[in-house]
Amino acid sequence: MPVAAPAPCPTCLQLICSDTPDTALYSIEASLFPFVLNCPPGFDCGGADSFNMLCCGQLLSVTFPPGATADQKTTLIQGLVNQCATILPLCNQFPGCKNPPCTPPPPPTQLFYNRPQSCSAPCPDGTVFTYTVPAGTFAALTQALADQEALAFACKNVTLLRVCLGNFPSCLCVGMAYAKTIPKVGGIPPFVFTLASGSLPTGLVLSASGTISGTPTVSGNFTFSVMLLSGNGGSITKSYTMAVLEITTTVLDAFSIGVPYDFQLLAAGGSGNYAWKIVSGTLPPGLVMDNTGHITGTPT
Repeated sequence: MPVAAPAPCPTCLQLICSDTPDTALYSIEASLFPFVLNCPPGFDCGGADSFNMLCCGQLLSVTFPPGATADQKTTLIQGLVNQCATILPLCNQFPGCKNPPCTPPPPPTQLFYNRPQSCSAPCPDGTVFTYTVPAGTFAALTQALADQEALAFACKNVTLLRVCLGNFPSCLCVGMAYAKTIPKVGGIPPFVFTLASGSLPTGLVLSASGTISGTPTVSGNFTFSVMLLSGNGGSITKSYTMAVLEITTTVLDAFSIGVPYDFQLLAAGGSGNYAWKIVSGTLPPGLVMDNTGHITGTPT
């Protein structure tokens, strides 16, 4: 007797209509989430980091952000179920059908799909993360209703999907190798960094993974903006300034024993408010340098 193949995952079955409310349209009814967390024996539910469902022959999916709670996952799953409910008429299914296929209600004269809809949420430093629901995600009987549903979904999920950018060491020196990664918190991969405006210090480049590396060759202050694109249509742009310093003094003035000496070290780049210190060797006896780079005294 042949062995029956494992049943498909309930969360991947064709949506089945019933006389239950719209929030329970899926074939596993109101118990959406337990089938994702606790997969029944004999079923293949995939990983716990995403949810997939087939609706009218169209695959709908959502990826859960790292650390999402059960309530947050349920909200994302329910959003897909609600989205599916809006396109049921396309495959002759509708709420109230107890044993599909059933005779569908009169089809709408025209179906409208949403235009891109965005909602924003601030990060702690004031930069703004924007989540955009792409065009064609929601269908409705009017354009206004399709846009309204997409906007409501974007605003309901923008905080959950938000990614924020942090700061990194931004003071460096000419001729010294540099490599730092822009930190990020939250969001859904994949992540792609791009240079939105301005210029990096000469000799440095930004990778798609967010690492700034290279060896600066020119002193000065460099202001630029970085854009991060995250999965599921999220984006954030943050401005940075990097200061490249260079000691421009190459030779000290000569001095004579017993003759008072006064010399100022010079540098370029940054704010001009430099703090100097001797990192190796010593000055001649009788001379000292303060933290402004001013060398004074009488050589002995």
